[in-house]
Formats: sequence, C-alpha cells, structure tokens
Amino acid sequence: MALAAIYVALCIGVVRFLMGVGGQRSGNTQSKDFTATLMSHTGGRWLVLLIGLGVVGVGVGMMVQAVLKKFIDNLHMAKMNAHTRRTVETLGLMGILARGGVFSVLGVFLIIAAATFDSKEAQGLDGTLRKIATTPFGPWLLVAVALGLVIFGVYSFFEARWRKTEPG
Repeated sequence: MALAAIYVALCIGVVRFLMGVGGQRSGNTQSKDFTATLMSHTGGRWLVLLIGLGVVGVGVGMMVQAVLKKFIDNLHMAKMNAHTRRTVETLGLMGILARGGVFSVLGVFLIIAAATFDSKEAQGLDGTLRKIATTPFGPWLLVAVALGLVIFGVYSFFEARWRKTEPG
C-alpha cells in the first residue's frame, strides 16, 4: 500500500510538471519545504532519517528482487514463447534495477538531510537528478537512469499482458 502511495505521488508530480501546474514552486522546492517543516518538529529529524532508510530499503529490495528474478513468479512464463520469455526477463531485470536505483538515491538524500540536519539536502526526484548531473559522469548517469526507466516502462507493458491475476 505504501508503494502504491509513492507511485501515485510520483505520477501526480510528473503530470503536474509536464502540464506546468504549480506556478514557480518546483517539486524539489516542495520536497525541501516539506522536509524542513517535518524536521522543525520534535523528532522530525529522526522521522526523516527513518523515511530515508525506508526508501533506501525499498530501492535495495527492488534491486535484490530483480537480481533474483522474483518478478517472474508473478508472470505466466509458460504461456510465452522462448523469445518473449528472454525479452521479459531482460527487460524486467534491467528496468527493476533502474527503478530500485532511483529509489535508493532518493532515500540517500533524505538520510543526508537528516544526518546533517539540513533540509536543503533533501531532494525530490528533479533535485536528485540535478545532483546526479553535477557529478563527473552525471550526464551519462542521467542517460542510464532515463534508459533504465524507459526499459521499466516497456517491461510494464509485458507485465500487464502476462501478469498472473488468478486468486491464490
């Protein structure tokens, strides 16, 4: 359920960004404001730390699930031909690894904000991508992240087609 809430929030943020809604306040500014407000309360710094650890945990969990190919358990692999199976396995592995990496980096920025007690270190998705861009290999990393997320999107189409939906 928490993962669904995260996806909904990310989706709303992306749609608002694409539509130009929200005036001059970027998603990153809103993330910093929310983190600053949260850390201003008693125990808020610890809550931000726990949220960051949780987001990193979710990201690492996604990557582990990808490497172990657990996503295959939810698909009707026997109904696919050999070429489709290989394609779905490759797309699932690469796409889920990319998604897990993005979640992990977001969580790390929250942990840094809590550890340094600096709400300016908290980043939304756009801020995280901007930080990555400033590293020596930043542009290449951004291309890799973008390709990974596109691959995850393509995998999602296969998953929608072949997902097991029977009860039990």
